[in-house]
Parts: sequence; C-alpha cells; structure tokens
Amino acid sequence: MRSKQNRALGILELLKQNGTMSVRELAETFDVSEMTIRRDLELLKKTNELERSYGSATLRKGRQDTGRGGEPYDIRFEQIKNSEQKERIAQYAATLIESQDMLIMDSGTTVGRLARYVPENENISVLCYNFGILTELRRRMGVNIIFSGGYYYPEDEMFISNESPDFIRGHRANKAFLAASGFHQTLGVTCIHSHEVEMKRADIDSSATRILLLDSSKFGVVKPSFVTETSNIDILITDSGISKEWRSIVTDMGIDLRVV
Repeated sequence: MRSKQNRALGILELLKQNGTMSVRELAETFDVSEMTIRRDLELLKKTNELERSYGSATLRKGRQDTGRGGEPYDIRFEQIKNSEQKERIAQYAATLIESQDMLIMDSGTTVGRLARYVPENENISVLCYNFGILTELRRRMGVNIIFSGGYYYPEDEMFISNESPDFIRGHRANKAFLAASGFHQTLGVTCIHSHEVEMKRADIDSSATRILLLDSSKFGVVKPSFVTETSNIDILITDSGISKEWRSIVTDMGIDLRVV
C-alpha cells in the first residue's frame, strides 16, 4: 500500500512537471508494468486528479498549485498523502459523534474523510464551508447542513467571505472537528493559508469541545499562519506514528490524546 501511495504521488508530481506523459513512460520511470500504471491512473481519474486519453495521462486543468499569499500547496497531494492514517483518524473521530449533535467541520483532508462517516438519521446538524465536505454530507441521509458560503478558494476548496467568521460565531456547536498543518509545543497550532485563520478561530470560539484531527507527520511542524494556542484543543486524534516524546508532550499539555 505504501509503495502504491508513493507511486501515485510521484505520478502527480511528474504530470505537474511535464504535462502529459504516456503510460509507457510512466511504467519505465517507476519500473512497473503498464497494467500497474493503468490501475494507478484509473484510481487517480476517479478522484478527479487527471484526465485520461488513449495511452497517456494529463493533470486535470482548473486546479491551482499554490495558495493566495501562502506557500505552495496542492490539495491533490494532501488528499493522497498519509491516506491510511487519515482514514483511521476519521473513522475514530466519527465514533465521538452522538445523536442530535450540532457540529462544526473545519476545512481539511482528514476532516473531509470524516464527513463520509457522519451517522445518518440521527438529527445531526453540521456547519461547514468546504465544498468537498458539503458534497459528502449531501450523501448522508437525515443530516442537517448549514453552509456559510462566500468566495471560492480552489486551492483548498473553501468558501469564505468577510462575514463568514461572524456567521459561524452566530451558532453554537457541541463539537468542532478541526484541521491544521502544524502543531508545535511553544508556537501552537498553525496552518498554511492566512485566509483560513479567522474561520478556524471562529470554530474554536463557537464550540464546547474542540477536536483536532492531525496525522503524526505534523507534530513539531510550524506553518506561516498562527491559529491558536495548544491550550484551546480539548481532544487530539492522531495515528500510531506519533513518537513517545510527542505523546508525553501532548499529554503534559492537558490534551486528551487519542492514538488510532
């Protein structure tokens, strides 16, 4: 699974650099059969990452590679990176959702996976502002959706307006499921894009329980935009790749650490 995941990332990177590549070229590059490459390309096509033509593949147009005013970011890579860990985190996070909960779901690839597991027909309401999450929630029977709306940021599929943070703060939630790009013991919780910050802070202000979904690669990482102090996180769900040192650090912070 790991080699398949790494190969998918490599295919996207090569297509990003070269535009269109043939199946034969990709097979030779990765030293696998053309049938293996075709299976990889079909998987990436299903996730809308690329366009297929006979014997070749092209990175799908209309996706942006960098964030406005931020460091390079590509949601295509984020969706594939650490996929198994993110899936486990999302599945566990769903077990914390109870009947009649009012939830806020932040924008992020792990939180996006959580949207697939929101219980159906339990009178659960979800406030969100990410297009992918909205799309997933529409498939869940009996889930009440509140969407804040605004201008579309294609690099992370968020809708944001100047009024969005106030809209969020006008609601109250039992739980907020949060995303981040970095978690540091002294520099706090950070993200890549500045346009995310006020939305995340509004999520925190409006929720009784703040739950951070964070794969283990993000511990000790600092990104440009500061979101909040670690003391504002109640529960942190991560994967078993977290080091013993970081387990101790998070526990000493008073955060309820859940490792899956």
